[in-house]
Amino acid sequence: MPMARPTVQPLVFGLVEYDGKLLVHEERDDVSGRTVWRPPGGTIAFGERAENALRRQVPASLGRLAGVKAFGALENHPVVDGRPGHQIVLLYEATLADPNCYGAADLDGARWHPVLDFVEGREMLAPEGLADLLDWEP
Repeated sequence: MPMARPTVQPLVFGLVEYDGKLLVHEERDDVSGRTVWRPPGGTIAFGERAENALRRQVPASLGRLAGVKAFGALENHPVVDGRPGHQIVLLYEATLADPNCYGAADLDGARWHPVLDFVEGREMLAPEGLADLLDWEP
């Protein structure tokens, strides 16, 4: 059986910031055991606009996005579960329509994490290179 040809994975993430914190969820790499934090978002389907993919990927517990604005892009070559990958990542600044979500502790797996932890390297923010793009001054 022939091996599958490697592909580039298109991803989109929404950066939702509140009171010096970024909305993220925790992921673990089963091979390395490391913990990484990732903003809401995910895969862009073929033919889908990135903004629509972001709105589709936001968990129902967060409600809908009130606004999105293009922020930037990254090219990433992660190793996930021991396998190399190639990702093109589109980033958007986003706001939540429900003001009750801002600062809430229980967001169905998502949480508000201090941006400074990512910028200063105490915690790993994915995709790689995202923390370097954050314009954060305490």
